[in-house]
Amino acid sequence: MKRLFYTLTFILLSLSISAQDNVAVEIQDLSNANLRKTMENNASKLLTAINEAESSNSQSINYSGINIEQDAKDVLSMLWSSIHMRVVEEDIVEKCLTLRSRNRIRGYEIMRIPVEMKPFADNYKDDLNQEVTITFNTQGGISDFVISSGIHQYSTLMQEAVGVDDLDRRMQILHYVEQFRTAYCQKDLAFMENVFSNDALIITGRKVQRKNAEIGLKPEYVYDKQTKVEYLSRLKGIFARNQYVNVKFSDITIERNGAKPWIYGVTCVQDWQTKRANGGHYEDLGVVFMLWDFSDENHPQIHVRTWQATDDDKVFNTKSFKL
Repeated sequence: MKRLFYTLTFILLSLSISAQDNVAVEIQDLSNANLRKTMENNASKLLTAINEAESSNSQSINYSGINIEQDAKDVLSMLWSSIHMRVVEEDIVEKCLTLRSRNRIRGYEIMRIPVEMKPFADNYKDDLNQEVTITFNTQGGISDFVISSGIHQYSTLMQEAVGVDDLDRRMQILHYVEQFRTAYCQKDLAFMENVFSNDALIITGRKVQRKNAEIGLKPEYVYDKQTKVEYLSRLKGIFARNQYVNVKFSDITIERNGAKPWIYGVTCVQDWQTKRANGGHYEDLGVVFMLWDFSDENHPQIHVRTWQATDDDKVFNTKSFKL
């Protein structure tokens, strides 16, 4: 009898924990009822699976019964190997953003999904409360999963758009900025390889640690001009040496070139933090500029990526480079 009691207690406890992990997603502003239902079902199952993996401290997420592309699985797997997370709300009700390219629907997004980050390291310095974005393909399957830059930033930049093409490119840019942040965190070199053009100009910078520096003296910075191959090789080394890489973007501005409207300049403040396995830590705050080319709408690329100290008097823009 006692054994039966313990068995029933265990079952009830398991059901209780499972119920706490469940997340229900409701998507608004999508007229296609069947597609909306498919997206809601896939998103609910994925967010529930994330909570279940966090509750059990699993090293992987169970994607059974979820229509999710392999690329999205790879993104989540790399992210999960660096940090875990938990969806903090049981009911997610959000509007659906339709992604278009040349007046053709290429997918959908739901944003502002609140999560609590569960870092492995005690000295994790980023916000524990974050937001994620889920991207869907045209059939309602999940095609991407990224850490978001925030809806307030999105609304401001979309209000500056001139025409449908400009609006769509700005949406793509913000999506790529979010992907950049996620790619750094999950050490995804394949994304970097794909998004930079082969002849990209890349300027990086780093603080120089000076011994016996005078109090109040500005830090010194060293700038390096690199090719795409050199940059990716150096980035590979950074990923290998560090236990985690944490990158955060803020104060994003988007500038469209007047003479060539398919060229965009994106400027943002980058907060960079890394931690080595031996405890060594590095961080800096800088201004990143990226020159985007949308002449190929299906494969936009970056031709220029620069980093400058925040106290630099002159910041790069689209007029700084010969197009």
